[in-house]
Amino acid sequence: MTTRILMFLSLLACAGALAGPQPLPDSELAQVRGADGIHFAVDLQLNQAQNGVPVKSNLAIGQTVDGRTTYLVMQNVTGRIQMASLGIGVETGTDGTNYVALNLPGFVRFTGVGVDAIGVQADPQAPVANSLGKVTLNGDLSMQGQLRMWSH
Repeated sequence: MTTRILMFLSLLACAGALAGPQPLPDSELAQVRGADGIHFAVDLQLNQAQNGVPVKSNLAIGQTVDGRTTYLVMQNVTGRIQMASLGIGVETGTDGTNYVALNLPGFVRFTGVGVDAIGVQADPQAPVANSLGKVTLNGDLSMQGQLRMWSH
């Protein structure tokens, strides 16, 4: 008998959970407070070698001026970017207005991030013939601060 009562009570508890989320009016939503917002950790790997074979890739950005299109071509974009403590939260200013705060990542690590050649040319598919240089980033970066956004 006790088992049946417990099963019945658990079914009642589950029935409330199945009702789903309910919308909150703005007045109630403004009173909701979270502990710390949302935080992300990112591990972005761009065109990493597979079985020791480098991956060939191009990134082209086109711009048309006076009817002529030219492309900034970056050949073989590669590397790894790791970020920690990238956060988004809602804050209240000293004047009582609410804003969205994007917390800058506290830690960023670059491992072999770069391009083999950079060129400006008319054909985005052609190999870079006249390279403007090569860029490679390796190292750690620490940041602090926020990007704050208000709605009007």
